[in-house]
Amino acid sequence: MARYWKSKACSIYQKRDKVLLKYPFGVRRVPYKEYILRGVVLKRKKAFDKYLVKYRDNENVTHSRWLSIENITSRTIEEEHRRRKWSIREFQLMEQKRQHKRKYYVVLHSDNVCSEDDNSRSNASNETEDDQLENPVSTAVHEQLQLWNDNRSRIIYNPEGDGDC
Repeated sequence: MARYWKSKACSIYQKRDKVLLKYPFGVRRVPYKEYILRGVVLKRKKAFDKYLVKYRDNENVTHSRWLSIENITSRTIEEEHRRRKWSIREFQLMEQKRQHKRKYYVVLHSDNVCSEDDNSRSNASNETEDDQLENPVSTAVHEQLQLWNDNRSRIIYNPEGDGDC
């Protein structure tokens, strides 16, 4: 995934960044003359790589329009390369955070946790030792849940931004 992102990295622009726009927008079969306009980024839609850009057209009329990243570029090549490297780094950090959170994410459902009335789930279950040997993962999970229930504590996922796993 990281290799794909590196090859397909899009520049990331922030609010009030000055950009250049390819005008008229869109793709057509017949070649036509394109103009380069200056604009300012007002908002960003992360999911679709679209930006709300304010610009002036050839008739000196101000417009605000949602544009795809394909129609936007930086003012210099160096700035464009810097933005692409930054977007790759942002993706890598996001991936590291996701992998870190996965280690600490524990889902406890009320069906899986023993109730206070049921002191010993192993006695109440109809599983034999052979069934438990066939599925050692469920046995280990059951033992872990039993430990948490014995301590009368619930383990939940810390909300993002807390930083204390």
